[in-house]
Amino acid sequence: MTEEQCRLARAMLGWSAAELSRRANVGLRTIREFEAGGRPILDTTRNRLRAVFTVSGIEFLNDADGIGIRRRLSVTEYCQRHPAEQRL
Repeated sequence: MTEEQCRLARAMLGWSAAELSRRANVGLRTIREFEAGGRPILDTTRNRLRAVFTVSGIEFLNDADGIGIRRRLSVTEYCQRHPAEQRL
């Protein structure tokens, strides 16, 4: 997970840096400095951040087409957005 992917994932979920800090139990300063590109983070910290995003439906992409993210909605989230599909 790159610092850009971290910022994008937070934006996609509508989370502030403080919210990510709370959810991942990672210092707010660590997150802010990482996302600004000014501080490398430990693999354990990166894994903790990535796990919180993954549980929330974020998928990290890194392939021949480039680096990015996408979000998978749970069935409940999908049905809330598309009431006509609630017959699942």
